[in-house]
Amino acid sequence: MELRRQAVHFSGIFLALAAWASRELVAGFCLAIGVFLFAYGGAIRAHRKAPMLPNGIEASFRNLLLSFERSRVHWPFTGAIWFFISVALAVILLPVATASATIFILSVGDGLSTVVGRAFGRHKLWGKSMEGSLAQFAGGLSAALFVPLPVAAAASFVAALAELGTGLPALQKFRRKGLVDDNWVVPLAAAAAMLQLA
Repeated sequence: MELRRQAVHFSGIFLALAAWASRELVAGFCLAIGVFLFAYGGAIRAHRKAPMLPNGIEASFRNLLLSFERSRVHWPFTGAIWFFISVALAVILLPVATASATIFILSVGDGLSTVVGRAFGRHKLWGKSMEGSLAQFAGGLSAALFVPLPVAAAASFVAALAELGTGLPALQKFRRKGLVDDNWVVPLAAAAAMLQLA
């Protein structure tokens, strides 16, 4: 299940590359997906397990989407909502090279941090593994495809620290509610670092 979730993360690579062809198309697509998932998640919460359409198509569609979701989330699809909204905002607000670098740090860096952390994480801090944080940093270096390597390294380092910080005990209440999420914290930290170095 976690590998399927991270496949969604790695799809950001294609969004980052597509932004060079049409920022408007990528931003519109991501906003539409984010808004749809937010509304559909609300409908699922309201209807609980009862299907919303009688023909079984909606139930099958719901089960497919929920198969990517972690258990015990406050609002269905929270991670994916933040992911697509963050990508859209990056593409809308940032220069295309910075936006693409930000998306790569989110997609590759944060995606690898989860995969490596779950497979090899032994040294923990605030529920996060040092191995995952190292993978976050290393994966984020892929942003050097779009910005100079020192800028990519600094942004990736700041993003890894920010992702680690989401595990702080004081933030856990907000994390459980989906208000603190790696999928907006990481790109915000990475973009802020790159803009400071620009």
